[in-house]
Amino acid sequence: MELVVEAFDETPIAVPGRWGGKPVTPALLRWRVTTRGGRVVQGWRTAIDHRLVKPEDDRFTAQYARWTRQNKRNRIGRYRFVLAAAWETRSLADGRYVVEVAASDVSGNRTVARFPIRIANRGTRV
Repeated sequence: MELVVEAFDETPIAVPGRWGGKPVTPALLRWRVTTRGGRVVQGWRTAIDHRLVKPEDDRFTAQYARWTRQNKRNRIGRYRFVLAAAWETRSLADGRYVVEVAASDVSGNRTVARFPIRIANRGTRV
């Protein structure tokens, strides 16, 4: 199963003209799985890390999910990231969990979003 999240950041300084107010990508995206009560089931995993280097062009399809689009002068960008291209859920018992996604920028600002999910592996074998 593919696990995808849409995330964006704001520019640290105002951008003038048509490019103003448009989103940019976070510098770091990490994710983990917890129970609904907050117990960690799968620890933090890094999906993207652009804090120190620009990603190579050949990594574009591995990091950005379908329907991602860059900012254009007359169009706001939309940034969708592949957290896990082939997420193996069979190691988790069937039930309800929470996927936590942390987005950070190079200045240390961080936001965590929580998404409830349900795992149903019935009929699959480990």
